[in-house]
Amino acid sequence: MKNKGKELCGWQYYNHSLMPVTPPYEKADTSPIESGAAWKYTGGGYPLLARWTEDFDCGKETEWWYCIKDTPFAIEALKAKHRYEVKKGRKHFTVRQINPPEYGEELARIEEQAFLAYPPEYRPHFRKNEFLEKVRSWEAEDTVVLTAFDRESGECCGYAMLQNRERFCGFRKLKVLPEYEKKGINAALVDKILELYQEPLKQGYLIIDGERNVLHQTSFQDYLEKYFGFRKAYCTLHVAYRPWVGAAVKLLYPFRQVLKKSKRRSLHKVKGILYQEEIRRTFR
Repeated sequence: MKNKGKELCGWQYYNHSLMPVTPPYEKADTSPIESGAAWKYTGGGYPLLARWTEDFDCGKETEWWYCIKDTPFAIEALKAKHRYEVKKGRKHFTVRQINPPEYGEELARIEEQAFLAYPPEYRPHFRKNEFLEKVRSWEAEDTVVLTAFDRESGECCGYAMLQNRERFCGFRKLKVLPEYEKKGINAALVDKILELYQEPLKQGYLIIDGERNVLHQTSFQDYLEKYFGFRKAYCTLHVAYRPWVGAAVKLLYPFRQVLKKSKRRSLHKVKGILYQEEIRRTFR
């Protein structure tokens, strides 16, 4: 099994998980999982599990999904209160594409302040130098970074990062300064994204915000659906565990509801794995 950066045989490492690099509408090569070779991965992390999906956009409601946009955006189709929010964002912010390294300090400040608004039990540890190193990699041709500037002060107060693929765009990040949320900054950023991809969307292109979230308490996907016409593309979820992790999940699973009530930061990812396992079992 060959390593390539953080990728191996069609898989990539993310947050102690192995996930396929193939688009969700294509079948992942699960042979490294079936053979056990995946657990020998040494590309920069220690994977506890592998996760993949099948039956993308299967046409029936399931417990797992991707949040996608596959139609052009039309503000006229929104309810009045939703149109108002989008227009408010347009009024207060100018959104434009930037060269990320030129705005590294501003992006770092936005990231840090956004994290401070997270609940303590899963608030990430912000490391500025590591973040700035990542920002330098965002100069790649397949990466698009849009930044929102307040029209009155000119302050850089929010950004979105996307990665282009052949048939879809991955919605990777959207972070804003919390004090600007009431002025419609999230709407301004998403509105600009859809303007940028309006023509590709007419040709069958997809914008994919990601999968169902089991670690963070967020309503952002609901927001995208209500305000911008995103929808759930339902699919089936598969999870395979490193052998000792599988044994631990089996042992702890009966106590998942008790653990769910705990606010201890150290248990946050454990609760996420158990919740994911609960969803996985719905597909049996």
